Amino acid sequence: NLQGVLQLNPQFAGAGSFNSSLAWILDDDAYGYIDRKGRLAITPQFDAAAVARRPGAEERAVVFNPG
Repeated sequence: NLQGVLQLNPQFAGAGSFNSSLAWILDDDAYGYIDRKGRLAITPQFDAAAVARRPGAEERAVVFNPG
């Protein structure tokens, strides 16, 4: 959090910041999403991931999976 207190135990190779409810995570070589409690919201299965939000719109998971 902003005070430097660990909120989740490290368990992923990488992770993005939370917007309102989701953060992308990198587990092995696949991206997915977790919620604010650290639970998987979308199982890692994508080549790239981000979270996008337009003003006045809901948050969206953005993924890339060529192939």
